[in-house]
Amino acid sequence: MKNSILLLKTLFVTILIIAGNVNVWGQTQLFYTDMGKSAIAAGSSLAILSGAYNDVTCSGDVAVTTTPASTVSSGYDGASGDGYLDFSAGKYFEITGINTSNYTDIFLSFGIRKSSTAASEIVVEYNTGSGYMPLSYSVPTGGGTTGWYLMKDLSIPTTSLSMSIRFTLGATVAATYRIDDVKIIGTPVASGTITQLTAPQNVVVSNNIADAFDVLWDANTDASGYTINVYKDGTFYQDYSVSGGSTSTYHVKYIMPDATTQRMTCTVIAEGDNIDFSSSDESAESSEFSLVALDGINVDFGDGLANGFDVTSGTLTTVNKACETTGAAAHTGAIVLSNGGTIVLPAVKNIEQIEIHAFGGGTSSRSFKVETSNDGISWYLISSYDVPTSADKINIIEQSILGPVKLRITNTMTGGANPISFEEIVVRSVIPIQLDAPSATAATGIASITSDPNNGFYANWTPVSNATGYKVTVTQVAVSTTTTVYPAGQVTNLWISTGTTRPTGGASTFSYTVVALGDGLGYLDSPASNTVTVVPDEQTSIQSPSASANILSVKYYTLTGIEVQQPVSGIFIQKVIYDNGAVETIKVIK
Repeated sequence: MKNSILLLKTLFVTILIIAGNVNVWGQTQLFYTDMGKSAIAAGSSLAILSGAYNDVTCSGDVAVTTTPASTVSSGYDGASGDGYLDFSAGKYFEITGINTSNYTDIFLSFGIRKSSTAASEIVVEYNTGSGYMPLSYSVPTGGGTTGWYLMKDLSIPTTSLSMSIRFTLGATVAATYRIDDVKIIGTPVASGTITQLTAPQNVVVSNNIADAFDVLWDANTDASGYTINVYKDGTFYQDYSVSGGSTSTYHVKYIMPDATTQRMTCTVIAEGDNIDFSSSDESAESSEFSLVALDGINVDFGDGLANGFDVTSGTLTTVNKACETTGAAAHTGAIVLSNGGTIVLPAVKNIEQIEIHAFGGGTSSRSFKVETSNDGISWYLISSYDVPTSADKINIIEQSILGPVKLRITNTMTGGANPISFEEIVVRSVIPIQLDAPSATAATGIASITSDPNNGFYANWTPVSNATGYKVTVTQVAVSTTTTVYPAGQVTNLWISTGTTRPTGGASTFSYTVVALGDGLGYLDSPASNTVTVVPDEQTSIQSPSASANILSVKYYTLTGIEVQQPVSGIFIQKVIYDNGAVETIKVIK
């Protein structure tokens, strides 16, 4: 069906070209402004928004602002962020001199943010030479509808050479509004020969995670832009417009996945100017990929990556901050949000518990809020939370939410610089269970030889179901020197090297405890095990055999604690047990 539609489109274009001087399938951007990245005063300064459109003039008594950052455009495809028109009662913004000669099918799109739950009170009008006429549009109303919305492809009837657009807020309106990303497109009337562009090649999808992915293709410099078509389970789902012929990649986001695996593909169309070039056929489909809501999220930013988080007004940084949980490893990374900055998390299947580690700064506490969304557009507040000035604080939020669902975290501070550092964010689909503590057992393979750099012992413990690993804490008792070791994998013993220090009792007596590590989602770390004291006087050559003692057994161990029947080549620990109870442990080289 998809190929049949494309064939009809191609045939239709060909017929129209032969007929001459008629509309050709495809659209051209006649005007666009993203309101810039800096504040602009009301009045004549707004003329800068005309950009490269020489015949266009922008004016009005509304100013462009960029603060607070929490109200910059977001949540819709193409939201530019940064500057926006900040409307209060009686303000207007006008765009005049838009060239519509030789164009038909004129459409207006813009982003709008409302501060109330009522219908929009911004009046949008167009003027094609006979005075301003209202343009109808609507936004969602009711509880939870405050926020940004994209008003897309509002049709403007015109046959004139130019037109104007005006946005006005009534003089008695109490609510405030924001406008951003104003775009006007039209279909040109072609004359003469027009060449169809070649369909883009090598369409590839990468970095697909939960509800976002990247699309890459070979650019065609004759194109005016591209259209990306997304298909879900073989059916058209959504399209995205990309400007610029040299563009060869686009980040698609906020496609809310199902709870089960979806078969997704993408195609790309090269858009022509419809004067010299018509749009291409649809490209070959990308390889299939999937978007599946995550089971949970457990990220600490120590790797210096955003891990699929969508961050605005925030930066990744390194930190060295003690965790509020006693005995937990220090945080080494964080996302620092400035006033109004946000972190939007990938979609998860459902939520039962949220854990957020954060700290502020300065002399007073700071606050942030947590919101949820089932569509990536409308957001609903869970609550606001305070963080201390410098110490790590763990916020545990228990909230049952069916998904797929997204989370947004916002720094709600205003005035001055009030950054908040988020060091770890965990989203769980179940209330986690604390693992049972392992049972630490007696040390084995104790090596206690004067001046030998390979002294040490094997710490041993029992396995714990659902543990992802273990943490072994070793203490040199008399001097209170503590070392924490994380053995790789789910092992139940570990060689502890003491270097040239002999485990001989007194100042060189060692002890250890073991903690079973959870995945941080369904299972939390266990309490510490019992403490085992390493007493080499009872197990090594310090208790020397007498001349008349007989050998009962000889055993060999690798340096990783594995017993071998007969050492072949390398360094081993030899353990000799005598009939008088003496035990002799020595290092042997084969």
